[in-house]
Amino acid sequence: MKKSIILVVVCVLCAATFFSESIAYLSSNEHEIYESYFLEYNEVMGEYYNVLLEIIQTNPQYESYFYKPLDIITVASALMNYKALEKYLNENGVLLDYERIVNESNDLFNKYMSDDSLKEPFLRFFGTESIFKGFISSIVYRDEVVKSINSFFTDTYGENMSEVLSEWYEEYLSNFDFVVSYEPLIPAYEIFKAQSLQEFEAIEEKYRSIVLRETNIPEEWYISYVYLVENILSVQYSKLEDLQKYMEIAGNYPQLLEYSNDELSNQLSYYSQISETDEATDLRVEATQKVNLLQEYIYLAGNYGTYNEEKIKNEYEQINMQIEEMYLAYENSLVNLKKINP
Repeated sequence: MKKSIILVVVCVLCAATFFSESIAYLSSNEHEIYESYFLEYNEVMGEYYNVLLEIIQTNPQYESYFYKPLDIITVASALMNYKALEKYLNENGVLLDYERIVNESNDLFNKYMSDDSLKEPFLRFFGTESIFKGFISSIVYRDEVVKSINSFFTDTYGENMSEVLSEWYEEYLSNFDFVVSYEPLIPAYEIFKAQSLQEFEAIEEKYRSIVLRETNIPEEWYISYVYLVENILSVQYSKLEDLQKYMEIAGNYPQLLEYSNDELSNQLSYYSQISETDEATDLRVEATQKVNLLQEYIYLAGNYGTYNEEKIKNEYEQINMQIEEMYLAYENSLVNLKKINP
């Protein structure tokens, strides 16, 4: 669908109902943004509250507050699949009937809001009429996309293409991604997209300085930072333990520092054979201890490089300082969250 048509429809919808801002845009895997295919805030939030209801029904203890930003991003990611399908339809000459989507959404919304027995519980859960309306609109839109894509494939190939469509669906969607434009959710989006521990740690470091020094930032940024710290602290402490152990091994077994990788492998193989013998002798116990020592040393050398006392001490002190800063930023986030949402 052309951007101008989309904008006309959105303007009509906003004028007739509620204002809502864009939260995310469809993009290619190469980061080309398709501005005509976007998600509205009230639609995503409506879907989020619906998903949350399902989660709470199975897990009443679910900590929804501190997972909220990431859960919203997860919902947005799933909804973007429908935008990708709409793009495919548009490129093949099929335009969604937006007039019907708007009319059906309005009819359903008015039906629920005119029934006091339904209106009160719905608004209590969804919070505002705008978000509830967004949820209704999203349901109607998704149904329209599914019906249209099924009809297109059936009309094109002259038969029910459910199996072929399923395979095509996975392959087609793999070409797409999405970007978040709604500022409060940007940290959660970065967390959601992180592919490695190193990326995760870089995101934490980036927002650590922000939550320590800036005051006028969205509530969701503090929540996302709390999530980061609670998932990174244990890793940082593990690194401290590793470095402490590395220094202890280097001090107690300096001969290990002289071995080449091949020599270490040969030693490990030799003592492993002895430790795996059936007879429980002092030699076997000693061999098992040496196997454990060699395995730990090989792991530490592989992760932290060839031992250098000054380098390892500096890294230990740096991580320890980072942990102290993380605690300060973590505490600051919680204090500010309490002010924002007692």
